[in-house]
Amino acid sequence: MNFQSIIDRSKERGITEIEIYSGTNKGTAITWFNGNVDKLTVKDLEVVSIRGIFNGKMGYVTTEKCMDEEIDALLQRLIENALLIGTADQAFIFEGSSQYRSIPPRKLDFMDKSTAEKMELVRRLESGILKTDERIKQVSNCQYSETISEVRILNSKGLNLSKKDGYGFLMAAGVARTDSDVQSVFDYQIADHFDAFDPEKLGKEIAKETLAKLNGETVPSKSYSVVLKNRVVADLLNAFRPMFSGESLYKNLTLLKGKENETIMGENITIVDDPFLDEGLSKSSFDDEGVACDKLTLVDHGVFRSFMHNLKTANHFKTQSTGHGFKPSIYASVGIAPTNLYLERGTQSFESLFKTMSEGLLITEIEGLHAGIDPVSGSFSLKSSGFLIENGQIVRPVKLIVISGKFLEMLRQVESIADDLRFTYTGVGAPSIRIKEINVSGK
Repeated sequence: MNFQSIIDRSKERGITEIEIYSGTNKGTAITWFNGNVDKLTVKDLEVVSIRGIFNGKMGYVTTEKCMDEEIDALLQRLIENALLIGTADQAFIFEGSSQYRSIPPRKLDFMDKSTAEKMELVRRLESGILKTDERIKQVSNCQYSETISEVRILNSKGLNLSKKDGYGFLMAAGVARTDSDVQSVFDYQIADHFDAFDPEKLGKEIAKETLAKLNGETVPSKSYSVVLKNRVVADLLNAFRPMFSGESLYKNLTLLKGKENETIMGENITIVDDPFLDEGLSKSSFDDEGVACDKLTLVDHGVFRSFMHNLKTANHFKTQSTGHGFKPSIYASVGIAPTNLYLERGTQSFESLFKTMSEGLLITEIEGLHAGIDPVSGSFSLKSSGFLIENGQIVRPVKLIVISGKFLEMLRQVESIADDLRFTYTGVGAPSIRIKEINVSGK
């Protein structure tokens, strides 16, 4: 499609300002089960989203792989949609930031590999898990997937930006059985090039963790000193990230309203969103509104510093966009989302977090994040599992417990932070942390 032609013809139709967002998403997904391909999916999506101002109102239209001969029909639909808009929000098209930081290209060689090579990768993962121990009876959710996305944004004010990013996933869950118990552990690797995957290493880790959970028991209900594994901390941070969003502030759905520059967490807690972080899942020099991205500190040594804003919420609160106007998918409208949101790592080893515990718990898994958390009040109550710690040693697996509390209060009780920062598939990362006390419901 000739994007410049859309801009030129929009002026003839009385559209005063216009923006074109073009997004492509390509990739392959393979699901493997019992030594064979269970499902193979190849995606090749291209979406063009156009928004423009007509009679002071913003109209929107979205299409797939639009041809030049459809431009007039698209613009007519945009005008009709603008006439239906009833919002009083100011409509405007962003002219662009003064400068954009360049990002070195990533290898992203997934498309250069054959389907057979990708199938072999998941076969090796499944095989590696199954051969570890006779108690490993099955491998579920054994998958490989990759996503390569490209974005181009241009508008009638002269903005013209483009970027390319992507990553791959290798994942599986091991299922172990004994006469009295069945346990499963899911884990994954994330990479920006194909050769970075190590199915044998991942398989051994999954098998080891699955076997370690067998024959667990609950513990008495009381408050425990607790170590939360890095992926658990990341899952909690991801679940509660709406409290840092300008959208939540706009809707009055965050307990952080009016708390800028107040201490809300322990002074050892710093939470950052960094679109250029080497360890991050993705990198971006601009958001889906064309605003330049930059590192943003949300919590600085316990002090709340900033919400994440897109153009709409920034305009409403008379501040600047923080470059967080992202679409959750190429079909969706712009919302607010982080790039690489993480709790900064500490200096201690993971093992040192529980070496001085006389009695405590290591929590390695939590369940029920959709039902068990309230991002507005900050409370959580989550089914959990992990290990009992006695005299600094892992004694036995623990299951059938529920941890509960308040997210901000929990982060005020962080005694120590490990150096094992890890990002999850959600793009949120965290190190393992030790909490002075958490309420635990067991027997």
